[in-house]
Amino acid sequence: MINFSTDKKTLKIICLLSSLFILILILLTLFFKNTELNKINKFSKTIVTINSSLKFDENDAKLDFKNTKQVLAENLTQLNTLDNNLTNLTLKKFNSNELKNNLSNYLKVNINLYNSIISIINNKNNENFQSLYEDLIKNEEIFISETDKLSEAGVKTSIPKNLKLFFISLNRSLNESYKSIREDDIISEQKRDFFVQINDLLNKFSALKDDIKPALEKIREDNRDLSIVIYDLNEKRSDFNAIKDNSISISIPVGGENCYVALEEIISSYDSYINSLEKSIKDEMTLQEKSKLTLNNIDELYTDTFDKYDYFLSCFDNLQKTILSYKY
Repeated sequence: MINFSTDKKTLKIICLLSSLFILILILLTLFFKNTELNKINKFSKTIVTINSSLKFDENDAKLDFKNTKQVLAENLTQLNTLDNNLTNLTLKKFNSNELKNNLSNYLKVNINLYNSIISIINNKNNENFQSLYEDLIKNEEIFISETDKLSEAGVKTSIPKNLKLFFISLNRSLNESYKSIREDDIISEQKRDFFVQINDLLNKFSALKDDIKPALEKIREDNRDLSIVIYDLNEKRSDFNAIKDNSISISIPVGGENCYVALEEIISSYDSYINSLEKSIKDEMTLQEKSKLTLNNIDELYTDTFDKYDYFLSCFDNLQKTILSYKY
């Protein structure tokens, strides 16, 4: 006869042992899992600590970010060392290795962010500022996004308050720098445009500064009609009027006032000269018709005209010197 009482006791013992065995397995699994997760969290905690040390000195920008650069360089060294140590970390669980890889990628994102900050505060070329600033903003956004993803995956990580304040202060400082650089660029561009425009007008005046005296003497010597000079004079007046029209549209930048004053002087002097020259030639033509002309009174007709021509030449030299002074 079977002893059911004994079998029931044995069954209970077996069930109890089985449950205990399963519990031990669960506890061991959780132990190893937690142990490996703790190792990963130890790395993430170190990252947070490193990032917490990054503080922005409000007066640092005036010192070329000297203090900030020093902290960045030290932190970057620590992050690279941490990255190497993480690479050498051996884990058994698949999930743990997946978290390790995620943390390794996160470290690289953090390092990229530091490098972009260092690049922009070391930058000395204004033309590169915008691209470096855009790169910094992009890396900040990636860092924030990856921090959230890693935290959701179960790794204890966060963006420390000091780092958040650092980003705010840094971006504000860089925005002010960028605004200043853009203002400088606008001023530089205005100066370049002004130089090109006023130098172009100087070159056009250069084509008008030939001495008319030898031509007049040659025409008289060949007994030709002075009306040919009037025709040439009308062409010069047309070119001169174009110069005057172009001068009106010039925008005067800071520092360009002297150049513009010199330009106004040369315009006024040439206007006076060409009007006087036209009058003198017409007076000579009138006297020729009346046959009252002698060599002496020809010169008298042009005395004031050539004085005005000499003054125009001095204004030309003055404008040339003023432009060179403005350029350099």
